[in-house]
Amino acid sequence: MEIQKNPFCICYTATGIATAQRKAPLYPINGLFSPASDDGSSPLIHLQQCFIYFGREYCQLYVNQNGHLTFERPWGRYIPLKFPMYGPKDIIAPFWTDLDNRKIGKVIYNQYISGPVLKQATSDINQYFPKYNFEASWVFVATWQGVAYYPNVGDGSTIQVVIISNGKLSFLLMNYETIYPTNHNVQAGYDTKNSTDYFSIPGSFSPNASGSDSTFCRSSNINVPGRWAFQIDQASNGRELPVADNVPGVYWIDSTCTVKCTYDKFNFSCHNESCAFSETCNRLDEYRFMCGSIQKATCIISGDPHYTTFDGKRYDFQGPCTYVLSQQCDSDLPSYRVEGSNEHRGSSATWTRLVKVFVYNETIELVKGHRGEAKVNGIFATTPFSLTNGAVHVYTSGFSIGVSTDFGLEVSYDAHHLVNIKVPSSYQGATCGLCGNFNNDPDDDIQPPEGDIVSPLDLSHSWLVPNADESECMPCEGQDCSHCSEDERALFNNPDNCGILRDRSGPFAACHEVLSPESFVYNCVYDLCSEGGQQDILCLALNVYASQCQEKGVQLQTWRSPGFCEIICPENSHFEPQSTGCPATCVNPESHNDCALAPLESCACNEGYVLSGADCVPLHECGCNFEGLYYHSGQTVILGQDCSRICTCISGNMTCHSHVCGSHEECKVFDGERVCYPHTCSISGVPIQLGVSVWTDSACTVKCTCTTSGLSCHNESCDISQVCGSLNDFHFTCQSIQKATCIISGDPHYTTFDGKRYDFQGPCTYVLSQQCDSDLPSYRVEGSNEHRGSSATWTRLVKVFVYNETIELVKGHRGEAKVNGIFATTPFSLTNGAVHVYTSGFSIGVSTDFGLEVSYDAHHLVNIKVPSSYQGATCGLCGNFNNDPDDDIQPPEGDIVSPLDLSHSWLVPNADESECMPCEGQDCSHCSEDERALFNNPDNCGILRDRSGPFAACHEVLSPESFVYNCVYDLCSEGGQQDILCLALNVYASQCQEKGVQLQTWRSPGFCEIICPENSHFEPQSTGCPATCVNPESHNDCALAPLESCACNEGYVLSGADCVPLHECGCNFEGLYYHSGQTN
Repeated sequence: MEIQKNPFCICYTATGIATAQRKAPLYPINGLFSPASDDGSSPLIHLQQCFIYFGREYCQLYVNQNGHLTFERPWGRYIPLKFPMYGPKDIIAPFWTDLDNRKIGKVIYNQYISGPVLKQATSDINQYFPKYNFEASWVFVATWQGVAYYPNVGDGSTIQVVIISNGKLSFLLMNYETIYPTNHNVQAGYDTKNSTDYFSIPGSFSPNASGSDSTFCRSSNINVPGRWAFQIDQASNGRELPVADNVPGVYWIDSTCTVKCTYDKFNFSCHNESCAFSETCNRLDEYRFMCGSIQKATCIISGDPHYTTFDGKRYDFQGPCTYVLSQQCDSDLPSYRVEGSNEHRGSSATWTRLVKVFVYNETIELVKGHRGEAKVNGIFATTPFSLTNGAVHVYTSGFSIGVSTDFGLEVSYDAHHLVNIKVPSSYQGATCGLCGNFNNDPDDDIQPPEGDIVSPLDLSHSWLVPNADESECMPCEGQDCSHCSEDERALFNNPDNCGILRDRSGPFAACHEVLSPESFVYNCVYDLCSEGGQQDILCLALNVYASQCQEKGVQLQTWRSPGFCEIICPENSHFEPQSTGCPATCVNPESHNDCALAPLESCACNEGYVLSGADCVPLHECGCNFEGLYYHSGQTVILGQDCSRICTCISGNMTCHSHVCGSHEECKVFDGERVCYPHTCSISGVPIQLGVSVWTDSACTVKCTCTTSGLSCHNESCDISQVCGSLNDFHFTCQSIQKATCIISGDPHYTTFDGKRYDFQGPCTYVLSQQCDSDLPSYRVEGSNEHRGSSATWTRLVKVFVYNETIELVKGHRGEAKVNGIFATTPFSLTNGAVHVYTSGFSIGVSTDFGLEVSYDAHHLVNIKVPSSYQGATCGLCGNFNNDPDDDIQPPEGDIVSPLDLSHSWLVPNADESECMPCEGQDCSHCSEDERALFNNPDNCGILRDRSGPFAACHEVLSPESFVYNCVYDLCSEGGQQDILCLALNVYASQCQEKGVQLQTWRSPGFCEIICPENSHFEPQSTGCPATCVNPESHNDCALAPLESCACNEGYVLSGADCVPLHECGCNFEGLYYHSGQTN
């Protein structure tokens, strides 16, 4: 293709198609020819007039073949160095790269001291630098005309440099006409000795240096595309910068908004900077561009979960599976898909555990509990990072991980429960899924792919994503999933709870005019009902409203306080209610500058620290940026689809070595990492992945694990809190059971499966719980009470009837239980392993293969747990487990009665209990107002609710109020004895530990102190599965929560209730354990 001089600046694409811009800026091309060569130079050129270059006078120069000028000697370097070089050379480089004119192109230079070229130069400099009234006396022009890249490839590029001087002032023009694409790096600009002064034209060392998007050709610092002008006679603090011939301002000079320039009347500067995550590049005119915010609609998924669609439709739907939240439908717009996976968390409620974003052939997973990282195509990567040449960004903002795309999609997940999905206005009418169709009509949002409007429950079936790991999806919708009495609704709606959101004088009032709080109050009450009024649930709900207010630019009053929704930040950070949405990171320590994201709550790094993933570290402890991803200091990873490299980040540098998997291994992604592991194991022809364990029989007695050495099998049964379930025809697994708990404690107080609390004292035997009217496995639990020196009654015996066995847990008998009337030492199993009886902490427990658990501390505290499969299938003093506490006080006949009447209905006739004279409620506890005040203070029962006390850590998980009430009740009944106080405090402590809360030490010498027997010691957080003579390894893989216990000293194990050395253990005989020396 012949390139002729013409009135346009031409940028060429890889296909050779030209794009023309404004009038070409080239000066005349004539004069002397530099010899054709590769990496050569012109002869020494003596200048007809000397000129000043940053304080040094030069009277000679060389025109080098590779696109640059030098002064003291020629330079053939063809691989450019980035400016500033901090080297010993002065250099002017309009287009420093590996050029080759041996066959294609010419290098031409000339000097002028009179004529029209001087007039043109004088005019140009006075236009660009108007304050000098300049008149040129000498001009030097060098042109690389149609020069090819090494090795003689390309049709030739044309670049020109012009030096203009009057003997005192010196100026430089760099002109660009034709720039063909190349894979070579290019440096354009100038540099000085030791880089005291330098300038690198934006786009250098980037893909935008050549081809159709060349910033050299398409951009300018004087608004003449293809021309750049500089004053070069003196240091930067004394010279004038060029003035653009357009309206001063700040804007970008390329269509992808990567080069940002600032103009005013006498100043100019440009630097590389792209639009923020939430912005797009928009054209202002033919030459100027601006980053602008995108008008977007938001879909919110929060809590239990609640959905607010793009069009503002609000609905509730709980399903423990994976669903399409939003996707592009029936449109030519860029495709995307967002899925959400839910899970149960100890109750019937479901919460978001995983968000998947499918875009540009990438799969990005935001995972519960994983802050500072996200999975990309199955492998965890530390944030921030970009994908698809910057079209997708993944980053940390506040407590959330965010994903944004170049077409305006934004997805964020707080790694706990809150999901926000934003789509730009261009997607109106082009979305579908649980977030709706974004057509500004909320009434048709609950719509499946078929198009008919349905209920949320039906909608969920339509957008369900099949998942082999989610075998059962039993969703519910609306109020069917949340059971609340009117009293509870009133309580949760008041200003001390959810009502604080709508309080006109409260901390959220500033947001009311921008965002109505009503739907957020509704969601909050709903969640508190579902989760028993826990404070942490309240805090999550309040935070949803707060975050949406901050998103809309509202700065709220401080609503968190010590002890109420307080956020404790990790090491080297502190809480800020209005922190930047773009925190400084090891990848970009300046990311908080010009942040386009709204301020939000965050644990901000302390001064001098930046984010390394989720951790705040000093800058000098940052890791490595390697191949587009960030790795922590000290991190070792295997890279390559074939695991061909193993790399370690050390002191900011990634060191890699070749790597090969073993002969029996294959390279795969496992648990978020690329690893070498054995070829898949197989049982009955069905494959098992590395690290996966399955049971091979329907009773789950033989467990097999796929290990790096192959398949490893051994005898192991499910834990006492699990049941055996089928994975397929050949594989089985132990599954945790969602359970409800009934608590009987103290004098005694009852809390039913559905949370109904009442008091009833009767010195006889009663049915606590049994299976009623169901095909489920039958069971019956009875409790027998007794007087202990006062009118109060306490549990003395618990009987469990199951599988034709009668198991008795007897007051004062630890380490043993009666089986069909005969004491047997724990632990032991019955009915071929269907029933386990064991010691855990200070209690004896009974568990069954269908999920029933009963425990008794041999003194006063009874816990009964039943699995969710028994909903609506129980009866007795523990209630009917139908999620409605208001009908729990119900006899077999069915009418709701008083607790006293209830006791008569569930009385078990017993010849040893001739007189049963029960009482209920406050009639059984006689307390003056002074006594109640005394027992309620922080030195007594009030310690449970003390926000700075040892039980405070549990308040957000379990309200202490009902436990304080029970405690005061018992102290009144028993005359304020300290041992009664200790028992009551222990009830709350044990329930907290059951829920996984680690409390401060609340016992002390002389106060509720526990004196342990020989060869043992007290542990406030001991294993729930202590080592025994029957199973010395039982503490490994324990599924029970840690709890208080007299733990055996090292080298000792439990023999019944006693700690003995292993060599003094007794005998296992016919399924039971007998002490050493025991005769039967």
